Amino acid sequence: MTRPDEIRVQSLTGLLRQAGINARGPALDGMKRNIALTILNCAASLVMLGGCFDMLIPAVPSNLLGYLEVAKADMSPHLSSLLLGLLRALGGCLLAIGITALLIINGPIKRGERWASWALLILIGLSEGINASQMWRFGSPYYWPLVFVTLTVVGVVILRRESETKL
Repeated sequence: MTRPDEIRVQSLTGLLRQAGINARGPALDGMKRNIALTILNCAASLVMLGGCFDMLIPAVPSNLLGYLEVAKADMSPHLSSLLLGLLRALGGCLLAIGITALLIINGPIKRGERWASWALLILIGLSEGINASQMWRFGSPYYWPLVFVTLTVVGVVILRRESETKL
């Protein structure tokens, strides 16, 4: 014996089928795809933001001073210039990686080209993975780059599952 709420659900499902919409059909797949693309675009934008932060940092971070066991007043101007130059170079590379990621996401990935997901995972996973490991070594907040990698993996997994259900 069916309950009244089961009848409503069954009739709703029947109406959707009559309209040519599967319960897991195009609308749901399109929504998953949009969510995945939004997550990936967010990850790439955060990589760019992190790169801009590294490029615009005005002074040597205190965690690096602590690692070098040097007080801010005792820091050599040459060493300060060197460290800031390296941070800015890293920031420029991360900015370029973020821009490249956006191009891959909104081009080949959006068109469904499978190689692009792997390229994106390698691009962000490798760069931000190394960034996080080195930030951890020197006492910086290493979890942010790991968040970027995690967002990328989640976005790609959602896209892959969505494309596998179509096959």
